Amino acid sequence: MPRSQHYVAAPGATCADLAAHVAAAGCGATPTVERARRTLLDSADRRLRRAGLYLLCDAGPLGCSLLLHDCDGRPCAPPLAMAQAPLTAADLPDRAAREQVAAILAPRTLVAVRSCALERITLGCRDDDAKLLGDLVFASHVDATSPDAPATVTLSAWPRRGYRAELAARLAAGLAAMPLTALDGTVGALLDAVLPPSAAELPRRTPPRPTPDATTVAALAAQLDHYRTLMRDNEAGIRAGLDTEHLHDFRVALRRARTLHGALAGKTLPGGPGHEFAWLSSVTSRLRDLDVWCLQLTDAGDDDELAAALDRERAREHDQLVRVLDGARYAAFQAGWADWIEHAANAADPRRLGATVDQALARRYARLRRRLGAAGGTSLDYPTLHAVRKDAKKLRYLLDAYATLYPGRHVEALLKPLKRLQSCAGALCDRHAHAALLEAWIRVARSARLRATLEAALAELRPSPLIDLAAPGSARLVAALADIDAAARVVKRLSRRHRR
Repeated sequence: MPRSQHYVAAPGATCADLAAHVAAAGCGATPTVERARRTLLDSADRRLRRAGLYLLCDAGPLGCSLLLHDCDGRPCAPPLAMAQAPLTAADLPDRAAREQVAAILAPRTLVAVRSCALERITLGCRDDDAKLLGDLVFASHVDATSPDAPATVTLSAWPRRGYRAELAARLAAGLAAMPLTALDGTVGALLDAVLPPSAAELPRRTPPRPTPDATTVAALAAQLDHYRTLMRDNEAGIRAGLDTEHLHDFRVALRRARTLHGALAGKTLPGGPGHEFAWLSSVTSRLRDLDVWCLQLTDAGDDDELAAALDRERAREHDQLVRVLDGARYAAFQAGWADWIEHAANAADPRRLGATVDQALARRYARLRRRLGAAGGTSLDYPTLHAVRKDAKKLRYLLDAYATLYPGRHVEALLKPLKRLQSCAGALCDRHAHAALLEAWIRVARSARLRATLEAALAELRPSPLIDLAAPGSARLVAALADIDAAARVVKRLSRRHRR
């Protein structure tokens, strides 16, 4: 499909007037008119859009039509017809669309990220010989959450192959007197112009960019406030069960805040939320383990009894976590954290951030190397591997937060092996955690059929041979450990960056 062109009309323009003007200029034929409610489906953190995919659902009087396409508007699957909008990727009736969406979202819930009322007029644009050059689509969009808001009117030109230039020339002649603003040509730009964000879509947050001469506690306060905001952004999604990634992002922000507080707070400003970080991490961990298991054990959905058991367990854990988020202890934790951040933002601190982070990076890296050195031999037991994974995460979180203090090439040279080690160790640790879950379920399973299914899944998850560094399956982990060893020179450079 040739690249499309998109325009936004000036405020006050109407869809019908714009279409009539173009048709009168000789660009159009008999129009077709459609009315629908248009919804852009995605996870709340825009996972489909980051992958360059757009899933549009148009709900009309006779049902829903769905179109999965890329950012230029090229269809990735045939148009789909459904009686009602899908709730999850698994609900999509077309296999090609289902596989593409499920590969990105897995069983996560699709969220109605943006929605509007749509009136669409389509004209076929022809030349003087009545040859079809392409389609002109005029659309009037009204925010579904604010029906009294003024409509946004757009024009999209979809050329037939080989006629893009001719369609553009005829369109330019027909619209010479019309006040239009050209977009960048992608469907994504068009959707951003006409579909306002909904409550389900998380806001974009820009992290702080501290300078090396900032005081340590003030810079730490700004960074912790950023992580605290990210956690609060995800609370509603966790409560509503919209998307498993709400809990994941909540926990990542919590871990990053805990790491930075432990590494940089020091004795300058005692107190703070540190003692509650561990509690909150523990009460959210089991539900996250179940979410990861749902994503990785793809066969679970093929067994109705196992799927039902998993759903019941997740529902129980979800309800417990919601009670925690609505409870007095969590409210006190958030209030105390906010007070500490406000106090720290104005506290006196003789330490400069650059030098403090230099020292913290060196300490974190030395701890990781000592952990690996103490393991010895050719194998890592699960507790040691789990500790190595946590140490790698803490070093990465510290460098992520303050990457702007260092040259980009040095940051990337250290982040790359850290991510590889974290990924390899994480896969093994997740398998171990899933095996422990299965063993616990086997002990309480009442159905012989369910017990057999669980035992078969457990047999595939046994992680012990993969932790043997001499085993072929551990080649990636061995390489990752070697990369961490070789990163010592990079850490040495970073740890001297801001010394005076």
